Amino acid sequence: MAVKGSVAPLEWLRQQDIFPRWYWAGRDTDEVVAACGVAYAIAAEPGDAASTRVLDALRRLVPTLPPQARLFGGLRFNAARPSDALWRPFDQCAFVVPTLQLRCRGGEAVLTRCHPRQQQSDILCHFERFSCHPAASEGSLHLSKRGEILPRCARQDDSVGESIPKPTNVSASEHWQQNVARALRRIEQGELAKVVLAHKQTWRVEESPLDPLAVFAAAAARSPGGCFRFFWQPCPDTALAGWSPERLYARAGADVRTEAVAGTRPRCHDKARDAAWADALMRSDKDRREHEAVVRFVRRALRDACDRVDVGLPRVVSAALVQHLKTPMRGRLRAGVTDADILARLHPTPAVCGAPS
Repeated sequence: MAVKGSVAPLEWLRQQDIFPRWYWAGRDTDEVVAACGVAYAIAAEPGDAASTRVLDALRRLVPTLPPQARLFGGLRFNAARPSDALWRPFDQCAFVVPTLQLRCRGGEAVLTRCHPRQQQSDILCHFERFSCHPAASEGSLHLSKRGEILPRCARQDDSVGESIPKPTNVSASEHWQQNVARALRRIEQGELAKVVLAHKQTWRVEESPLDPLAVFAAAAARSPGGCFRFFWQPCPDTALAGWSPERLYARAGADVRTEAVAGTRPRCHDKARDAAWADALMRSDKDRREHEAVVRFVRRALRDACDRVDVGLPRVVSAALVQHLKTPMRGRLRAGVTDADILARLHPTPAVCGAPS
């Protein structure tokens, strides 16, 4: 089907009235995927055993999917612990084949509509191809709830992500400071090697209603490069959004690539000072020990699943605001090892959960 004009993935996603909604943008490529709806879902109840059942279901499902079909979802770090109210819409462990998926890369977009055949995990996919541009334009497309492509002229004031609301921080910092002090004591006592603390903050926004996707789009437009960008909105008033420089893993056939990213310094507009900070990062005993904890974990996980594992040398990689230590790794998977097996071994790494985990 020939369609005139172009499509902006975030604008297209904002116009959909189907939930859940997802958005993902690559770190090293121009690939962008926007998706919504549920064609097929695998979800777990609280508990580690349930997460294991989801991974077992993934092992059976993934080989049956067409190459164009994508799974969106995730696992909690510790599915055995109860989640608070903010995280309950995301499930303990869930993966979904979306009903509608828009994938843009290299100036071309592919629209995929998926639905299960006779309520089984055999997914039927239909595809449409058309041109793709990263920003909204006059020829943008609107896909209706029924999956019909309709031409639509986007007005200048219809673009997603025009501004970021001005929030007010209403959370206290005392608990965070106490956690920092407690972590330092346990490191000094030899109980912990690496700690990654989470800091919950509460912000009040006067503007109402607040569109999570519009806030994400506005932030993404101003965000630095060198990161994966992701958005997950299970329902209209709840969303998870973020930017990450780290890839958990990528697989092509039996070849798997991953990396350890840990140890950080800021960037500086002054080139000499920026280079000095990068050199200090490479020489830092604290940062190298922190980095090595992640390298050891990932290398051990790969050796459990691969016939061969190659570990590169650490180097400094720079984003717009910070620079990190990064060690690339790759392996050749043993016969029968699935994506679910890799995910179970690698997630979460000490880069996000500390050591020991």
